[in-house]
Amino acid sequence: MDFMPDVTLVTPAGDEREWIEELDVVPGRSDTRRDICQLEARVRERPAEWRLRLELAQMFASDGNFAASAGELRACRELVSDPAVVAGIFFNLGVCLENLERWREAASAYEQCLFLLPNLFWGRVNLGTCWMRLGEWPLAVKELRHAVSLDNREPEVYRALRDALKGAGLAHEAGEAHSRLEELGRQSSAAEGRGQPN
Repeated sequence: MDFMPDVTLVTPAGDEREWIEELDVVPGRSDTRRDICQLEARVRERPAEWRLRLELAQMFASDGNFAASAGELRACRELVSDPAVVAGIFFNLGVCLENLERWREAASAYEQCLFLLPNLFWGRVNLGTCWMRLGEWPLAVKELRHAVSLDNREPEVYRALRDALKGAGLAHEAGEAHSRLEELGRQSSAAEGRGQPN
């Protein structure tokens, strides 16, 4: 996807910025299938253990089985009361539903996540992306502007904002977002040239 990390799963932690982690999706690996079978057996033994279900959801996602991952996340959601963990589950569910191109359901999952963690940057970006996929341009612009207010150094949000503004018929503002995207690209290239992290 152009507007978000390839596949993301959230593991609740202290700082919500640490929740986002890249997940390698390599369907059909024998070791992943073996791990899934072992986890499924453990879940059958302890069906009320949400951590096992969350781990199984992550394994299904890494195998490219987003429908099964979403099913485990929905089951997990019923077992958890901690708001931070529930927010993480809803974020993960949104990611899985996006990968299944179920945009409205994904948007709903991100909205639930953001109700609990309103300043989760990637939640705002992903919700804006879902609204774009649904052609809901004003909603997409609103979410992506909110994301920019949370972090104005992330190129992906400007790329998405540019496209949403263009879709909303706001060509001048889309040009401004594009200019900011180019500026961030130049800054990144200059930092790399000096051997500095972005």
